[in-house]
Amino acid sequence: MSTAVYAVHAAQWAARQGASAPRREFFSQLRLKLRNARKVEIPFPTVHSESGWNVVYGTMLRQWEEEQARLLAKTWRGRVQALRETFSEIRPLMVSTASGFMVLTVSDVMVQKAVEKRKEIDVTRTTAMGLFGLGYAGFLQHFLYTRLWPLILQAARLSGSRAVAFQVLGDQGVYMPLMYLPIYYASKEMACAGQMIWETAMAGVQRCRENLMTDLQLCCCYWIPVQAITFGLIPLAARVFFMSMAGVVFQVGLQTVMLHRRSE
Repeated sequence: MSTAVYAVHAAQWAARQGASAPRREFFSQLRLKLRNARKVEIPFPTVHSESGWNVVYGTMLRQWEEEQARLLAKTWRGRVQALRETFSEIRPLMVSTASGFMVLTVSDVMVQKAVEKRKEIDVTRTTAMGLFGLGYAGFLQHFLYTRLWPLILQAARLSGSRAVAFQVLGDQGVYMPLMYLPIYYASKEMACAGQMIWETAMAGVQRCRENLMTDLQLCCCYWIPVQAITFGLIPLAARVFFMSMAGVVFQVGLQTVMLHRRSE
């Protein structure tokens, strides 16, 4: 190796000095010296071709997945996925029940203070509405929106926009008039009367029948766009939480309408 290096340096020096030796003869001598130079073999570790390819492929795949995850995190789908993972880690049933209790309690306090202009809060009524939000709006609706609806969609083999439209129509056309509004009116009537008896509950159901068409118009105007977002974008674990947050405005509006009807 040292002879070859010496020959190269000698050639460069001769070129700089303007040597008169023929170029062909010079390079022939250089090739001869390089051919006779002692070869130095550098030992390299033997790597199996298949295992080496697996290592390279695995590294490239991992880097590609990390890059895709970074790009996905910047989009709305990535944010929704992060929200889904967050709610799946913090016990969605607990979040649903707590949000239902909070929404019904806060909305009743807002109605008593802002609409009814009460100086003191009716604690019994607020507690009853909070328990309704805890047990029904939070606990039962959690299983309705996270367990029952997915099973119905799977049985009907619906997906995409058809699944969203089916859930919105089923929620507003079947669930709201047949279950939610009657139970809500019965709970509200018992909370206002301070009597947890059957006659008071049936009086609330009768009031619901009288105001059903007006309430359904209010529900459709507000809940159809909200439910389209709920069933189309919000993950299963966060649906009740999102609906509870959106339901603050609806609960205040519904209770205000009920109060004006009573005053008339």
